[in-house]
Amino acid sequence: MLSFMDDQCVFCEIVSGGAAGHVVASNAHCVAFLDAAPINAGHTLVVPREHVRDIHGLDEVTSAAMFDLARRVANSLRESPLPCDGINLLMSNGKIAAQSVFHAHLHVVPRVENDGFGFVEAAKTGPTADELAATARLLRPGG
Repeated sequence: MLSFMDDQCVFCEIVSGGAAGHVVASNAHCVAFLDAAPINAGHTLVVPREHVRDIHGLDEVTSAAMFDLARRVANSLRESPLPCDGINLLMSNGKIAAQSVFHAHLHVVPRVENDGFGFVEAAKTGPTADELAATARLLRPGG
């Protein structure tokens, strides 16, 4: 069940199945799906199933579930054939911190040398739906 949410929260729509999302893992409290505008292939978002605006609204159980799911995704990235020499976990909270979707989410970003990633995300052309689907298959167990 979703609690109060912002109008048209895209993450709530993905969690509920009302919008397309390339889910790679989940647990009782959270869902992990590919970022539609990834830094690198496999860039995944971990979001609570309940609508929570940012880290300040997360309870202890959901926070632990988010981090545990992020850890599982990081392990999947490391074990997958996708390029991954390191991992960044990043959570932006509030407009000034560059939060763009106001539903708490933790970024799991696979890193490779000279990938150009910094703390300010540059706009770039996103992958096609087919490319996202292929990446999602690589991250799923047995993929």
